[in-house]
Amino acid sequence: MNRWLLLPFLLLAALALAAYPRLLRFQSQQAAEAAATQTASQLRDGDLIFHTSLSAQSQAIQLATKSPWSHHYDLAFGWTDDRIYCSELIWKVYERGLGRRLGTLQQLKDFDLSHPAVQAKLRERYGRQLPLSEPVISPVSIFNSPELVTALQR
Repeated sequence: MNRWLLLPFLLLAALALAAYPRLLRFQSQQAAEAAATQTASQLRDGDLIFHTSLSAQSQAIQLATKSPWSHHYDLAFGWTDDRIYCSELIWKVYERGLGRRLGTLQQLKDFDLSHPAVQAKLRERYGRQLPLSEPVISPVSIFNSPELVTALQR
């Protein structure tokens, strides 16, 4: 076959391969929106939603806590109110507003920090000075709290 005839097919294949990850993200976004719409009527104000992300940070959190729950916002995971990660926000709102402690506070050193992905994220965040005594509340600790009941599971 003439290589000039093959060129349009190669270009089309290259475009398809380049668009594939974006298509998957679009499809997963559509699936997430459909699931949210489907479950919205079953949720009430105050319900906590636990989920898993596909990010490298999420993977490190899952490995360190041995749990699928992982979503966080404060990249340094500091226990101050200057920047807050999602589990910290939930814990502090319930503790300060209602006097209820969802889950058990731990220290960074209480988690499994041995996996290379976890170590890479720790080095990225803290360098060589790991705050091993820093208070931490993990999503799985909140998830396992006897103060909560499961309202909906997907």
